[in-house]
Amino acid sequence: MDRTYVIKYQVQKEDDCYLLKGVSLVEAVEDGEDLIIDEDIEFVNSLIADPTLEEVYIETVTLKELKDVVGIDSDDEKTIVDSFTDNILATHYFIAKEQDGKLFTQQIEMESPIKQLVTDYLNIADENEEVTEEGLEQYLNERFVGYEEQNSQLARIIFNNLEIKTKEDNETILMVGKNTKVLSSILMYAAEYLNIPYKRIGIDRIDPTVQLKASTIEEEILDTIKEAASVEIAHISIIAIDGISEINNTSYGSRNLIIDNLRRFVEGETIYYSTATEDIPFDTSYLTKVFIGSFENYPTQEKELGFTKGPIILPEDTLIERLAKNKATNINLLSSIDNVITYKELSKEDKKRYLLTSKLSILVRKEIELNDNYQVELVGQEIYIDALVDYLYDKYSKSSMIPTIEEISREIRELLHYIIKTIKENEEIDIVSLDEDSVYNHSFQLEKKEKGMLN
Repeated sequence: MDRTYVIKYQVQKEDDCYLLKGVSLVEAVEDGEDLIIDEDIEFVNSLIADPTLEEVYIETVTLKELKDVVGIDSDDEKTIVDSFTDNILATHYFIAKEQDGKLFTQQIEMESPIKQLVTDYLNIADENEEVTEEGLEQYLNERFVGYEEQNSQLARIIFNNLEIKTKEDNETILMVGKNTKVLSSILMYAAEYLNIPYKRIGIDRIDPTVQLKASTIEEEILDTIKEAASVEIAHISIIAIDGISEINNTSYGSRNLIIDNLRRFVEGETIYYSTATEDIPFDTSYLTKVFIGSFENYPTQEKELGFTKGPIILPEDTLIERLAKNKATNINLLSSIDNVITYKELSKEDKKRYLLTSKLSILVRKEIELNDNYQVELVGQEIYIDALVDYLYDKYSKSSMIPTIEEISREIRELLHYIIKTIKENEEIDIVSLDEDSVYNHSFQLEKKEKGMLN
């Protein structure tokens, strides 16, 4: 994964920092010592530019860096690029602030007015806004539709950790789900609402058999402190260890080193953050510590007694005991985790609900974009989504598979790209209507409110 990409931003100076809005992600090709943007191999469509911002900044990134940002397990290039564009570049501003001669950035969702984004980032309290457990739960529910019960549980635990008086009351979390990228995103948005740091640490980062110079959790936490607004704020960071289910895939020697590192992380310890003038003690006990794993190859549900493949799981066994019994990872490590939150594959109906209502849905975002940038109303979404999901489920059933949100979104993205292209060519359009034919023929109706249908 050594391809290089160029991210184009628009930039606006705001008080003590800069506001960056992503415009496009384009693959770059080498020409001697220089990198040249090749528009013919652009992987993703340019995002809608904001006419109030001036485009003045370009950043070069590698495919591996994109993968690290989105926290995705896949090595497929298009999957990584699409995920970064849809989940990061299209949904966030990047606030850049200069500190000690370096530029530090933070992702903030494109939802509030620009001034409010900057005010929040500079930690100027807004007396009219109150951060609450209920507010966090609602914030997650608006984005991760179908996981309302899990969002409630997560919000309770995180707020408990923010308000505890003694470190013994701190609660650890194990998040279990097939798509660990989604689980990491849930934590990222929770931290965004709370305006606290979030750090995802992949198991491969601390595995010496994978990394030539493996890091440690302590070093990763020290990096989090460095990037935080203050040492005090860093104390309430959310730190996630992603890939906990992969520990047994490492060599025996590395496995013991990783487990020892993780055990010290769970128990908490005092580390020292060095500045130019002093070494500041930092107690890791107050961090919200989360473990993320898919555990795809291990049974997490009870099996019926009888002729079954694999070990028989008794009803009284807990999830952690099942995982440990099947050697998913270390029993002592798992048994020290306080809470387990499981995330099952969304049902067909929940996927429809997500696509129609989630603030992260490509359809919802493009609907807002069409209205804001072109004053065009999109109608018929419910009919279209209902037909599209049913069609893809039927198509995938022939290979005993179930379409994911990402795969369904890819179909939606292609249709909306064509719609936007058509709108740019015809400024008289006021309404775009979708229906079942939009699924089968990629067709749609264009209307002018005063004159009626255009085609």
